[in-house]
Amino acid sequence: MDALQDSWFASAASKAAVSEQEQALTSLSKFHAESKLQEAALTIIISQMVNRNEEQQLRENFKLLDKNGNGQISREELLEGYMAMYANRLSKQEILD
Repeated sequence: MDALQDSWFASAASKAAVSEQEQALTSLSKFHAESKLQEAALTIIISQMVNRNEEQQLRENFKLLDKNGNGQISREELLEGYMAMYANRLSKQEILD
């Protein structure tokens, strides 16, 4: 029991307590930094996403271009779409170039 009262033991226990506190603070700091990073990443992702109206318009435009409905727009389908859209402004050759 006297050993627990020794100054060396008290000093070691104090250092261990400080070390645990520092570790806890470091962990909290890392957690906060990671949370901020995650928050920033989500903000960027969300800001890049289109809203529902824009998404719906994109889907409709895609379906108009995808004439055969296979989920892909071929070069021919894309050219047809360009010609329909820009026929009064560009010549067929300008569109093909």
